[in-house]
Amino acid sequence: MDVCSLVDLQPLSALLQSPGYEYGPKSIPKGTGVDAGGPQCAAQIKLPPLRSVSGRQATTIPARINVAVVMYSTLDETNTQFEARTKQSKDLPGTVAADFPGTWTRGMVLSNNGDSDRLIYVLVQTDRLLVKIELQVESDHYYLDKLPATLDQIKDQVVAMMRDDAYPSVQTALAG
Repeated sequence: MDVCSLVDLQPLSALLQSPGYEYGPKSIPKGTGVDAGGPQCAAQIKLPPLRSVSGRQATTIPARINVAVVMYSTLDETNTQFEARTKQSKDLPGTVAADFPGTWTRGMVLSNNGDSDRLIYVLVQTDRLLVKIELQVESDHYYLDKLPATLDQIKDQVVAMMRDDAYPSVQTALAG
């Protein structure tokens, strides 16, 4: 399954005023990558350079995104994985969690605006299937310049990438 074909990274790249990619987007097969339990799409999005607090040098900070589709053997295993994944993100200091309704069984959006990184994690479950979108952006906290979008704007764009209409084709591809 080509997970990169299920997500449109262009609106996120436009919001972040990205001049392109450092890496990817690249489809990664099951058994490798960050989330080896299923196929993935990975990319590192270039961001506009930001001046450091000293103002001397502009630095390019990365935005790393990983989209994964994982099918589990049983519903119990899927439920356990959903709980474990969301708990791990909720345990980070400053994390805000919200239910994410849709045509799926359940979903959650977690965001964190830490001093070192900003993290947005969207996880949905449909029966034995988990679909994850995770975006990690280095914080602009220590820079004079700021990112071209707020955490809430970035979160809204990542949430918009989780399309209800993609799931029938995902389930068909994984069943085949």
